[in-house]
Amino acid sequence: MTERDDNIRAKAYELWEQAGRPEGQEAEHWAEAERLVDAEGASTDEAKAPDRAEPEQPPPDQVEARQPSATDTVERKVVVRRKKKDSVKPTNLSS
Repeated sequence: MTERDDNIRAKAYELWEQAGRPEGQEAEHWAEAERLVDAEGASTDEAKAPDRAEPEQPPPDQVEARQPSATDTVERKVVVRRKKKDSVKPTNLSS
């Protein structure tokens, strides 16, 4: 018998007693106990799980500067060209 089974058995007994010890409702008490024990187990598993937040970043003064890559240069040129192209004012050709 597992620890989960023991917990379910104890919870089902507790529910049975709280309900006034009725006969013929074992299956309902057992199902409710399973649900409660599993919910409690899930919440404790989440509490034990490590924080899934982003990993801590080192302070900026401890980060080494990286060398620009070829991709950085190409992307920069595309942005500069677009800005120049967008800044040209259209002329009125219909005079």
